[in-house]
Amino acid sequence: MNSLKRQRGAAAMFTAFFLIAVSSGIMLSMKKKIDEERVRNAVGVQAHRLISISTAIERFINDGDLTGTDNPLNQHNVAGEPFENGAEHIGIDWLRENCVSGTGKDYIDCKEYDIPTISHGLQYRSVIENDGDDIKVTLYVEDATDPKIGVTTDGVPDKLLALQVIDSAEAKSNITNNSSTIEYFDVPDTRGMAVTDPNYRDAVIVVTISYESDSTPFIRQDGRKTWKGDQVVETGRDVDLKNLTDLELTGEVIDMNSVGIQDYKIDLDGFSKVNDLLIDNTLDVANDATLNSNLFVGGSAIIAGDIVDPNSAGAANYKIEWDNESKLKRLKVAETLTTDNFIATNDSFFGGNVNIDATKSLELTSMNLLGNAFIHGVLADPSLDYFFDMDGISRFEDISIGAAGDGLLSERLSPYSMIGAIIVKDGDLIPKPVCTNGEPKIILNSRTETHSFGDGLLLNYNQNFYFKYVESAGLNWRVKLQTVNMATGVLESDVNGEVVASIYCYYY
Repeated sequence: MNSLKRQRGAAAMFTAFFLIAVSSGIMLSMKKKIDEERVRNAVGVQAHRLISISTAIERFINDGDLTGTDNPLNQHNVAGEPFENGAEHIGIDWLRENCVSGTGKDYIDCKEYDIPTISHGLQYRSVIENDGDDIKVTLYVEDATDPKIGVTTDGVPDKLLALQVIDSAEAKSNITNNSSTIEYFDVPDTRGMAVTDPNYRDAVIVVTISYESDSTPFIRQDGRKTWKGDQVVETGRDVDLKNLTDLELTGEVIDMNSVGIQDYKIDLDGFSKVNDLLIDNTLDVANDATLNSNLFVGGSAIIAGDIVDPNSAGAANYKIEWDNESKLKRLKVAETLTTDNFIATNDSFFGGNVNIDATKSLELTSMNLLGNAFIHGVLADPSLDYFFDMDGISRFEDISIGAAGDGLLSERLSPYSMIGAIIVKDGDLIPKPVCTNGEPKIILNSRTETHSFGDGLLLNYNQNFYFKYVESAGLNWRVKLQTVNMATGVLESDVNGEVVASIYCYYY
């Protein structure tokens, strides 16, 4: 009898052990899948940031508006400039000067996080190599105190995680030649190197952005590249040379589409024929000038008589009289127009300034503005329902997005605007974002959780709770990660837990 009881007891214990083993295996499998998903999300966020930063550097290098010592290539030997040869930049503020100091230009969003978030204690460090013709920027994602160490997991260098980041970045980025600027993502393999070797790196992400001026297929605004072949301008396109200092020609300039029909050409020592003539300075004509088309003058035109449109005689009678009333259907101004009231019956083109008294008005059916317009009031729809006020509040019905105007801003904006994501632990403080007319929001997703199952063999699943939330702490959120101690039933801090905090601004 006692033997039978012992056999039954052993069978019960075996069954209990078996059920515990199966349950633990299922829970570990589910936790592994959840952890893998969290890592994928963190990898995707960091990869997106690397693309944003490398793209900002590329835009900075290729900014055609930068001239003189503002041009990155010209900064190679200028002390203190961003692209001085040998310069190093910690963080990304050097790519958003206007955000930081209120001057210069921004090439990356002001809200972009200044530090990597794939693991703790990292920094961005950019090293500049610039010889005046070629630029190479090397961006390191490395430990802020030990540049030989990069991405870590639980304090240990994690090269696999770093490789996942660059694989994700390369999949989303164009690493081919773009205006001769090439982006290359890498985690250097330094196995076999001594730790003391200056090139030794362990799980450090390296992004290389290289620009080679000789390889660019484009003509640069700063004149560093010359034409190496014939330049053909398509029919209907213009070449605007109004700001050109000198144009050296050894032959004629011929409109090939007019040969045999109109024969439009410019011959410096012979007969020239043009359809339209645009002049930015002074035109001296010894005799009468008869024009069958348009004359655009950006400088001085000394005319003793009137300018008359012979095709408008009668009702229209368009003309310019210096000491009497003039009538124009269309006006193009290259410098400044100063008037009390101005009314145009058709399109008017302004290449310079338009100064109109604050008590007067400007009425235009349509206007193409090529220069500046100084407005003392607001630009408004006649109904006054919609208006644009440069130093006040403006109102638009909607804004069209895309070159084809195929999307509306109101249809594409989410009320949640993501500010960033960061991995945090229990008790960490996260600064609340400043959301003008909005509300800061935060979402926590577990990365690592610690669960206590007690000292005995029996489990009480009804007490196996895990809590992750934040408490408001002034201008910050304080992270709270708590788990139930199964042995005591007491709720206690999970000091080993980690969560991915996604930070948003919510706009109603």
